[in-house]
Amino acid sequence: MCLCVCVCWYPDNRHPDNWHPVFFCRGGQTAPSKFVEADKRHPPGTEEDTENECPTDAKRQKLDSDGSVTDQTGGVNNDSDVGGVKNQTKTEEFGSGGSEDSTERISKETDDMITKETDVGITADRISKETDDMITKETDVGITADRISKETDDRISKETDVGITAERISKETDVGITEYISSLPGFNGVLKQRYSDFLVNEISLDGSVVHLTSTDLPCPLPEEPKVELVDLETVSPEDAAKLAELLKSKNQKESVLIEAPDDKNARTKVHSEIARAFPGLETVTVTKGDRRLIEVKIMSNRGNLLRQWPKGRGDYCKFVLYKENKDTMDTIGLIAKNLGLKSSLFQYVGTKDRRGKTCQQVTVFRVAPEKLKGLNKVLRNIVVGNFSYVDRPLRLSASRGNRFTVVLRAVTGSLAQIDAGMQSLTEAGFINYFGMQRFGTQAIPSHHIGRALLQEDWKTAVELILKPRVGDDAQLAAARGYWWSTRDSGASIEKFPRFSYIERSILAGLAAREQDYYGAFSKVSRNNRLMYVHAYQSYVWNLVTSQRVRQYGLKPMVGDLIIPLDTAAGNEQPEDNTEGLTDEVAPIKARPVVLDEASIGKYTIYDVVLPLPGFDSVYPDNNLQGLYKEVMEKDGLDYTNMRRKHKDFSLAGGYRHIVVRPKDVSWRLHRYDDPTSPVVLSDWDVMKGDTLNNTSTDGGHLALEFQLSLPPSCYATMAIRELLKIDTSSNFQSSLNVT
Repeated sequence: MCLCVCVCWYPDNRHPDNWHPVFFCRGGQTAPSKFVEADKRHPPGTEEDTENECPTDAKRQKLDSDGSVTDQTGGVNNDSDVGGVKNQTKTEEFGSGGSEDSTERISKETDDMITKETDVGITADRISKETDDMITKETDVGITADRISKETDDRISKETDVGITAERISKETDVGITEYISSLPGFNGVLKQRYSDFLVNEISLDGSVVHLTSTDLPCPLPEEPKVELVDLETVSPEDAAKLAELLKSKNQKESVLIEAPDDKNARTKVHSEIARAFPGLETVTVTKGDRRLIEVKIMSNRGNLLRQWPKGRGDYCKFVLYKENKDTMDTIGLIAKNLGLKSSLFQYVGTKDRRGKTCQQVTVFRVAPEKLKGLNKVLRNIVVGNFSYVDRPLRLSASRGNRFTVVLRAVTGSLAQIDAGMQSLTEAGFINYFGMQRFGTQAIPSHHIGRALLQEDWKTAVELILKPRVGDDAQLAAARGYWWSTRDSGASIEKFPRFSYIERSILAGLAAREQDYYGAFSKVSRNNRLMYVHAYQSYVWNLVTSQRVRQYGLKPMVGDLIIPLDTAAGNEQPEDNTEGLTDEVAPIKARPVVLDEASIGKYTIYDVVLPLPGFDSVYPDNNLQGLYKEVMEKDGLDYTNMRRKHKDFSLAGGYRHIVVRPKDVSWRLHRYDDPTSPVVLSDWDVMKGDTLNNTSTDGGHLALEFQLSLPPSCYATMAIRELLKIDTSSNFQSSLNVT
């Protein structure tokens, strides 16, 4: 009997999230056909599993229905094959014919799971450290405590003891992303291997792309001539001296009284003259007995803000915000904090992708550009510039979308595959799904919290946010674990890091009034509260859209809702036009028409929209309306009743096009050697004078650089998904990134 064993990993046919090792003797004899269920958070291809991969070349082994092993060429597989061939159906994953017999055979073998390592001749020193660290519960594999690494020993023995559950989104199908437009096989490439591989520039309403090109201050306005006291016509020299002394004292409790003329126009002239000659003083007409007086005081802070802003300039400072690897809302919060202002004074069109280098326009009420420019010296990976003065703040509709520059690294497709994929993306477009980032990068999906809020289950919503979860760093894990076990909200606040705004806000509310879960949640900023319920809307939209494409194809049908693209242009309320979360779902404002037999030939799939559930939404007059009902009833919600007594959670709804075609698409290939060097330059890189030295004609790696423009609220990752035919979830993409 051969005791030399090799371990290979395969997905469970019945539960594709689970991966199992199969053991083979190196002499060629297959070891007993039994499976060990592994931690599903670490599928093959991740760093945690590199020592267990077999074979080590570009092949994968596949278990045939008769139990034998054959080699299959290809790469890591998830939603679809990244080696250029679409994945097989779930019934075919473990057999050449995908028969039910093979499924039953696997089921039987799984029932006879290995309970001891010695069953396959493996001793403790055969197990890698990475595998040790994956195991969190020794009974999962029936082995003894000495198999668990020290790191695992130091962890909580049972994750469920501190509320850790398997709610993590691991793949696109968890949020309804299942369909493609083209039947092309796709090819392999790594998205966002470095955040410098993903550039986003906002497109303004006039169609120009927003760039950071300068940090210079705007030209100063001409100074107004200074008023000399001797030039005063309505204020006596004695009163002027008193006013000058008052201004010098800066005492807001003192005042000076001046006799006021009886004539209103004359009084107005006195008020105006004091305002010109004594900036920082404010006046008001008062009556004392039978005397009418003008009372002069040191101007309040609000008065200073309103009156000391120079005449002739708009009330808002407009600037370009450049950021690297930061969330938009967090960045605005950081800027506001450094200026001693509230975040609500800033306006921007939508949040931009966190993992990337992005440029967008921002306005702020009466803040001097000199103050903003000073931030460039103190804030890291944030630059502000291109200052100007405008009369009005930015509105949510003040954008036509975004211009993306994307680099895909480690591309393995042939030139023909790449050209075919880019041509198809340009001509046919992609399904306009809400991308994975819409549902959060944390272990608890945002739409689960949104569902609880719409159910008015405030306690569940709060606990989903505060409960321990997989993936937290040490400080967050300790803070969440402490609150979960003690429920001492007051003591828990300081255990959370300062950047945990949402958690700290909720805990402050609970500390003030325990068990008032709605009151605690209301302490969270409105944008963040809306983020959760909008994520649930997006989840429902994705599910219905997939069913619509899967069942009825990509042609208009009677009962569809139509909003022609030219009508929708300029009627969208942009949100996260890239990848991140945002305060709006970006519904189209225009009202749809219901397609009938007489007009069906006038429209294409690019004119068809589906509603986001809401009390003001019109639903398709076909079978899709029943699907909304079915999906939401499972969650205890009524799609026809989206009003709530708490206004923030009353959803009006909106409309979103099913399919989108990008504009101004271009692409080129690069050869490179150093996987850590940039392939493209951002606006700030150009301003600093950086240059590219990574590309060569004979480099060992191939990168695809492409540019495209997308309308508001569209996700570039969904365009990339259509191109590559691979899962865009962070879990899967991380498994591809081997650098």
